[in-house]
Amino acid sequence: MKKRFRTAEKILPIIIFSAFVTFFTQQILAAQNASEPHLVFKKSVVVKKYKDGQVYTEPHTVKKGEHLWKILREHYSLSNPKIAFYCKIAGAVNPEIKDIDKIYTNQNLLIPYHIKDIKAKHGSGAVPAADVEHVVREGEHLAKLLRDNYNLPENVIFSRRTYRLIKEANPEIEDINELYQGQKIIIPGEIMALQDYLLPEEKIAKASVNETVTTDVSSQEEARVKDMISSFTCAFDGTDNRTGRDILSIKGRGSVTLDYSKFPVYEFPWGKKILFDYGSRLPSGIKEVITSEWENAEVVAVKEKDDMESILGKVLDVCGFFKVEKDGEYIVNRDNIQISISGNWIVFKDNMLKNIFVVTLVENEEETISPELNSYFSSMGLNIVDVTSGKAGQEKKKPGYDKKIEYQKIQAEPIILTDLILDILSQKHYKDHSTKIFQNIYSGFSLEVMADRMFEKDGAKYMIDFHSLPGKICEIISDQGFHMLQIDPQGDEFTSVVKEVLDFCGATYGSSPAEFQYDRGKKSNIKLKIPGFLIETGSGDVLLTQVGLSELILQFLTEMDVKIIQF
Repeated sequence: MKKRFRTAEKILPIIIFSAFVTFFTQQILAAQNASEPHLVFKKSVVVKKYKDGQVYTEPHTVKKGEHLWKILREHYSLSNPKIAFYCKIAGAVNPEIKDIDKIYTNQNLLIPYHIKDIKAKHGSGAVPAADVEHVVREGEHLAKLLRDNYNLPENVIFSRRTYRLIKEANPEIEDINELYQGQKIIIPGEIMALQDYLLPEEKIAKASVNETVTTDVSSQEEARVKDMISSFTCAFDGTDNRTGRDILSIKGRGSVTLDYSKFPVYEFPWGKKILFDYGSRLPSGIKEVITSEWENAEVVAVKEKDDMESILGKVLDVCGFFKVEKDGEYIVNRDNIQISISGNWIVFKDNMLKNIFVVTLVENEEETISPELNSYFSSMGLNIVDVTSGKAGQEKKKPGYDKKIEYQKIQAEPIILTDLILDILSQKHYKDHSTKIFQNIYSGFSLEVMADRMFEKDGAKYMIDFHSLPGKICEIISDQGFHMLQIDPQGDEFTSVVKEVLDFCGATYGSSPAEFQYDRGKKSNIKLKIPGFLIETGSGDVLLTQVGLSELILQFLTEMDVKIIQF
């Protein structure tokens, strides 16, 4: 104990002295720093006017291998949709640059990175700086309001990312596909920023008829193939890089310069990169270098004679999906409705088997799925990816949302159902009609009954009874040539009543479940099986069902000229 105490006595003065020196040194340094000038780094900001607001920009000198998309992504950490928007703004704030997508090393330009006071105007296509609050009007659903009010293109409207962002912005709305009049919904500014963003093929379609493009057939086909893959990549929230150049170093032994206009790179959110080599121009040795040096990258080489289906198949094979089924079919049940979808490929994104993608190669817009059905499928985790491979100039199908939904809901009672079916079939009938069944003046005997429902068809008389006439009386009525149907209003099951009345009236109908098939090509179609009866009439088909249907399904059936009655 004494030895330890003596050691502590020796160490304590040293600790005190060291602490004093440290404190004194800090005071001296603080005094010096207070008198010395500070180095202050300032950001050079150039404010430009844009539409009804302002754009904040920074001067930038282009370095070797840089292009606009790369600058915005690496220097400003912007998301892909915002990069697409600011690329457009960059053209407006650099009017002296003829083509903003073609910039060169050491070139000086302004890079936009923030917008201020740009307000959304109804139908104007202006881009908001913040989220937009929209009050739902009568007849509006999500796809309709995004299209009609904010001019968003369909590749944005039906993007899974759009659906997710709107759902996250509106947590209080249980189902964003089921909106009602007067409801308030927030449209995120990140989505609004894409109002004027179009896919390459849409840009071509909107070009002036006076513009002429001089190119050969092979280059047109190459551009069409690249646009197809771009459309596919966009459907998976990926990005395509088709401008600028990049330099890939080879472990200090050299480098490979890639011209993205010749060899575009398609990048997916999960990190997979695909370098596309149209015409197999890259030497095999270079391909090996790229895949070995560039993390998570694949080279897809195709020949000019390859067709669209084989090309897209090669891309799908290297995208990093868990499973891809060729010419497959996927069946899912929801809300008592069975849905069967077939396409060129069924894609399972991961081993959870929850996010299913049906990829279909369509020739033109006429074959694309209806917007209403697309939204319905997206809400249940089933994603329809229509990749257009056809030539330009195809007339786009008129969307079904312009048609008014023909929907009626009635009380489920046998008597009401009977009258409804007679009305659907346009069968003139009488209610509580006194009818002489049998009369013999010589015997002094006659039979007269009150027919609950009475009608004539093809010269024959038909009677429907709800009050359980005695069996012997029914036999006499039938012996006199009457067609007789007895229905128990208290005991008969509703679907049985519907079938009995339809058969009694000789109606043409499809028995439950009713099937609807929407053909979109040789290998792709959509089938819906809905419990109910599809009745053929002179004015169109009528679906009589007990199932409550989503508004989007109602709209889809309306597009197919089907009237819906729920009981």
